[in-house]
Amino acid sequence: MRFTEQRFVKGLDEPLVSSGLLEFQPPDRFSRHTLQPRDESVRVEGNTVTFSRGGRSRSMALDAAPEAVVAIEAVRGTLTGDAATLQKWFRVSVAGEPGQWSMELVPQDAKTAGALAAVHVAGRRAAIETIATSLADGSRTVMTITPLPAASAAAAASTASAP
Repeated sequence: MRFTEQRFVKGLDEPLVSSGLLEFQPPDRFSRHTLQPRDESVRVEGNTVTFSRGGRSRSMALDAAPEAVVAIEAVRGTLTGDAATLQKWFRVSVAGEPGQWSMELVPQDAKTAGALAAVHVAGRRAAIETIATSLADGSRTVMTITPLPAASAAAAASTASAP
């Protein structure tokens, strides 16, 4: 999947824009490879999150950063359709129908959520089209997700797994 993200930061006149590739392998492998404006990636496998930029990587246990767990589980829980996980971490509100739906995720525990105020996910059928994140400081991000054509997806997968 391709993504384009606009980050609206309090105090800036224009949004910060990034784009790249997303990959999800059920049940718990998720990666975000940002290509623009700079090459960096975040990969989550089980309880381990790895950040890579400029040829350097660092890994940490996901549960060592409770605020990160909440954000990651919003995405993974939605992608897997895991209602129990979503309800563990969020107050969940769903609207629409399978052809066009939306879901609002508000963290159950403000302390654990850290800066995260809410996540709004929208899509059609099994495809997520947007993930909008609101932070407690008023900043927000809007990620638009589009599927890759089959040939592009194969090329992206081989590039992403190349050393």
